Amino acid sequence: MFRIFLICWFTGVAMFAQTDSWERLRAVPVGIATHVHTRDGRTLKGELAGVEGNVVVLRKNLADRLVDRADIVKVSVRKPSKRWRNGWIGAGIATAIVLTAVFQSSGDLESIRFLIGGTALYAGAGFGIGALIPGYETVYKARRK
Repeated sequence: MFRIFLICWFTGVAMFAQTDSWERLRAVPVGIATHVHTRDGRTLKGELAGVEGNVVVLRKNLADRLVDRADIVKVSVRKPSKRWRNGWIGAGIATAIVLTAVFQSSGDLESIRFLIGGTALYAGAGFGIGALIPGYETVYKARRK
């Protein structure tokens, strides 16, 4: 039974890995912030102006740039904003670090007060760091040759 499960699992993973995501790239709305990673190591940034045939059209500063599919390694688009969620995760991590330091402290009341007083500062810094990091989602990844 376990062998059948493994065979089905690996077959499904292999089939998923072989699916071409170019159609998924075509479905991305025009005007979204996009990063195109090319085979020569460059990252082109701009707004997606469209996908025409085997070409991605990027717009930056009112100029269109055409990038052929053969030159593309990966295309990433900006995900919908989740900055509030990321900020709260950062604040939670910072608070957990401070509380761990409180429980690991020597028991000196002054150091515990200092750590607890700094919790708001650390949580605020964690919130800021979490909120500043934008997320990008890969919508196209070229097959290895």
